[in-house]
This record gives sequence, C-alpha cells and structure tokens, in this order.
Amino acid sequence: MRRLLVVLFAVALTASCDNSSPRATPSDTPVSRPAPTTPTEPADPPSPVLRDPKVACGGRDYNTKQSPAYYPDGQPYAGKGIHHLVMAHIDIYNAQAVEDVDSTKLPNLWSPGSVPGMYPDRFTQLLLCVYQDRKYPSKVVDTCRYKDGEKVRTTAKLLSARYRYRLLEAKTGRQITTFTMTGTEDTCPVLLHDDFGGKKYFQIVADAALAAKLRPYVEGQAR
Repeated sequence: MRRLLVVLFAVALTASCDNSSPRATPSDTPVSRPAPTTPTEPADPPSPVLRDPKVACGGRDYNTKQSPAYYPDGQPYAGKGIHHLVMAHIDIYNAQAVEDVDSTKLPNLWSPGSVPGMYPDRFTQLLLCVYQDRKYPSKVVDTCRYKDGEKVRTTAKLLSARYRYRLLEAKTGRQITTFTMTGTEDTCPVLLHDDFGGKKYFQIVADAALAAKLRPYVEGQAR
C-alpha cells in the first residue's frame, strides 16, 4: 500500500511539470517601432544683407569706421576678373549732373545684372562711390542757351568740375583705391532744371575715361 502511494505521487508530480507554460522564444517578443514622421519643408535660408550703397559709401564725409560693408554675404574680391561692380553717386551738386552721372555707361559685363539667373547681386564684388569735389575751383567753360514756347530766351552756365572716386570691396568695405578725375563732357542739358536751382551745370567725366581707369581693378587680378 505504501509503495503504491509513492508511485501515484511521482506520477502526479510529473504531470504537474508537463502542464507548465512554454517559455517565450525571442521571435515571440514584441518589438517597439518608432511612429512614422511627417516630412517637413526645409526652412528658407536667411535673406542676404544688402545695404544702401550710400550708407556703405560712408555718406558725404567718408569715414571708414562708420561705413558698413555693402554686401557682407557676397563674394570676396579675389582672383582674376571680371569682378562685378556697382556704382553709387553720393554728393553731386545739381540735378543735371546727377542725371548725367547716373547714366554713366560702363561695360555691361561689369554689371552684376549681366550674370544670368536669379539674385545677380550676389556676384557683386566692388562698390564705386562717386563724389563731386567741393574744393575744386570751378570755372565757366560754356553758356547753355534755351528758348521756351513763348520764345523767351534764357541761359545757364556750364562749369568745370572734378570728381572723387572710392573703390571699395563690397564684402568687407575695404578701400582698394581712391582717385580723382576732371570732367570733360561739355554737352548742355536738354532741359533747364530751374526747380533745382538751375542756371549752372557742371561738366562730367567721359564714360571711356572712367572705364579705362577702372579696368585693371575690374578685369585684372584682385588687389
């Protein structure tokens, strides 16, 4: 009887072990996956700094310590030309001189606008600041004659003039060179600008003469 109980107890213990839960295998373990992300548009790059050329030229009284660079995000003035140039007229006496000087025609390839594509200003390497020399002793070189619709005649004086130029690196504001040139163009303005205190006008520098002076800096090796 005692032996029978021991056998029954061993059988029950074996059955209990066989009914235990099976062990989990690595393939049965749940894997956490990151949630899908929604693609976002890249942020727009910051706009490049492009200052008013008159500010970059330092105003009428040029001061290198108070003249911020014209285009600090632009290209450095380095290597071989062409080094694209922008011209700014800072201190010109009268309306006709401003009109004529503003129409100065330098070679088109020198302009940043000649570069194809968007934002040609990014190719600007040089800033040319133009001032009329107030200390120059102007003299009358010609008389401009006008007649209105009522045949009223009037005249204006054409005077000699000299201009100062400062050539700056657009990226840093560094002054590369400075020079003066005397006006030689004697053409009287087509209209009399009485609203601007007409009656006197000033000669301007010839386009070809200014281009010849600038060519080594624009088309040659950077200095």
